[in-house]
Amino acid sequence: MKGTLILEGGAEFQGAMALADKAAIALFGNKDIRVVILPTAAAVDNNHQRAGSNGVSWFKSLGVENVSSVQVIDQESANQRENAQQIAEADLIFILGGSPLYLSQALHATLCYQSLQHAYSNGKILCGSSAGAMYLCQYFFNPMDKRIYEGLNLLPKTIFLPHHHKFKESWLPAIHKALYDVTIIGVDEETAILGRPFSSWEVYGKGEVNIYQADKPKQTFASGMTLQL
Repeated sequence: MKGTLILEGGAEFQGAMALADKAAIALFGNKDIRVVILPTAAAVDNNHQRAGSNGVSWFKSLGVENVSSVQVIDQESANQRENAQQIAEADLIFILGGSPLYLSQALHATLCYQSLQHAYSNGKILCGSSAGAMYLCQYFFNPMDKRIYEGLNLLPKTIFLPHHHKFKESWLPAIHKALYDVTIIGVDEETAILGRPFSSWEVYGKGEVNIYQADKPKQTFASGMTLQL
């Protein structure tokens, strides 16, 4: 059975994000789960250690005892068997924000990349915030060079826009120019969606989720509402 995805719009490990993260924990029936934090995208700013530590503290505050930050920060560390094994053994893998392009380049064709795919195929939970969520979709938009890149493709024909209350629709023209038949998911900070491809997704948090599809009106969802992807 395919796994579950959680796509968060940013400002993870605080406030209203507890709603989505607790929902993920509840999928296992209790808090006795193994959580791995991947701070790869934050390594581009040398922020991976602090960001990973924040993730560990956050999940411990939610009652999870078995949580660790795996320092996958480049191609070399992404090809270390020990790191790939920790991902494979986790129940929930949380991919942090930072640079989506650096994240993609660091993981591409590595053992950790394979472990992520296998984890999802084996029913585990993959959660991404900001750049992490962007990477989990089929495509991601890199705001630095305004180009479209291939993601992990766990959610086909989608592209994810984090921090949507800040950037709003400013990224849409470039995306529509490159990709027509794609669903664009704009999610505010401290807001998330949880679900599986081709099924119902639930919205959590304090902001909004906006769905953009070609030749269709924009759809807006708030916490407690469901949408189809």
